[in-house]
Amino acid sequence: MRTKTSLAFMLLMSALPSISSSNQQITGAFGIHLGKKYDGKVTAPSFLQEAYLPDNDLEYRQIEDPPIPNIQFTNYFIVQDELGITVAIYAYKMHPRQTCSEALTPLESALTRKYGMLTKTIINSDEYDGFFFESTTNRSVFAACQTLLINPVVGIFYADENLVSRYFEQVGKAADDSGL
Repeated sequence: MRTKTSLAFMLLMSALPSISSSNQQITGAFGIHLGKKYDGKVTAPSFLQEAYLPDNDLEYRQIEDPPIPNIQFTNYFIVQDELGITVAIYAYKMHPRQTCSEALTPLESALTRKYGMLTKTIINSDEYDGFFFESTTNRSVFAACQTLLINPVVGIFYADENLVSRYFEQVGKAADDSGL
């Protein structure tokens, strides 16, 4: 009996570091930090790439070589304000229609391990399947399989909502909060 209790206690104690590490705040992705300057090389996205960018009135720049690339993505983008501060990060990779949702599973597992203590919302619609993590600091991560595109993509979008609002003030646009 004592051995079972000791074993259970040791298992619980060994799990504690992984539990506490899942309470991370959203700071950025791919070695790029929200709210900080990114000095790496960026270019305008190609016409083809623009078709796969989120339609949210942000001006995306392609990141040539992210500091920490991830094999789940092939295209990386950043949105910076007029001072060069990173307000949003987006990455995607094309997938065959039949495997797009399956490709989202390991991404969801990794982000749940990292941000598991944050509020998570599952989203399923005709346009995409995905999930959304939101922190108390107005930072969010949205990942989805977008199936209505000619070539479906798994994409991930990191944003600091306060900085995005300031970005729209700087460029003289109102953020589209209609959800459409």
